[in-house]
Amino acid sequence: MKYAIVVAVLVSFCCLSGRAQSGLDGWMRIESDDGQFSVEVPKEYKFVAYKNGFSLSHFGTGGGSFDLGEAKYLTSYVNGTLLAVESYKGSKGAAGEMQEQDALHKTKPEKTTIKDHGVPIRQLSWRVGNTVVFRQYFGLKDRIYILTAASRRGTTPDMTRYLDSVQFADKPAGVVASSNIKFSQLKISYVKLDVNPAASLPVPAKGGPPAVKSPNDGENLEILLKPAPGFTEKARSSGAAGTIAVRVTFSEDGWVPQIVVLRALPDGLLNQALFSVMRMKFLPREKDNKPQTVVRVVEYSFSIY
Repeated sequence: MKYAIVVAVLVSFCCLSGRAQSGLDGWMRIESDDGQFSVEVPKEYKFVAYKNGFSLSHFGTGGGSFDLGEAKYLTSYVNGTLLAVESYKGSKGAAGEMQEQDALHKTKPEKTTIKDHGVPIRQLSWRVGNTVVFRQYFGLKDRIYILTAASRRGTTPDMTRYLDSVQFADKPAGVVASSNIKFSQLKISYVKLDVNPAASLPVPAKGGPPAVKSPNDGENLEILLKPAPGFTEKARSSGAAGTIAVRVTFSEDGWVPQIVVLRALPDGLLNQALFSVMRMKFLPREKDNKPQTVVRVVEYSFSIY
């Protein structure tokens, strides 16, 4: 059985500000469909979109969850720097919840809040050796956005340009600068998703490749962020528990072009795990300063306390 997650490669266009014109220096400006947010990105990009979404469990007091839909992911790996945009339809509170969850397993993460034209941007940053990571979280109307910039070479010029280029438009919803391209106008291609015929059986794995370790698996594939999938209400009611295993292709250009499901669980938990894979952030393996594609097995455990 095969499923498809849609992917697009961005095309060049003019920037909103007066800085760089369309594609003249290898960068371009993308804009949200409502015209309220834009950012500069390199022309070599992958764009993943999915009409549905996932449930983000609230780990704070009171439990509950946030429903996030219309997931969109843009990813680029250029000059040793990972740049990525995430976009979801959902309440602004989910942005803060994501920041808190991302900070849980980091050593001495730094949390700050930046205000840009009245928009509070939550920032999370951390460093492991020479690797530096910045994550910015904010909400606009009925959407939340998360920006990621990372490099194993410290803070790079590409990282600085990307984060400094964020703009919030002071114009009515639906009015888009003619020099920008909306997310919905991007050309679509496909990510391959394969499900093993026996994947519905929650049986323990025997043998096979080792699971991904964090933050580094010893071959210079550096996993920066491995979000934990949340439970679904259906799975909680049925008592579903166990481990989902997927074989993931970590591409040389910083995104995931293929996922093979090796072991699944019912009641929506597989969907939760797949979106966690799509949300993973990593720096590709490098050899002689050149990025390489590698394949690893990733596991997600579900248990009810």
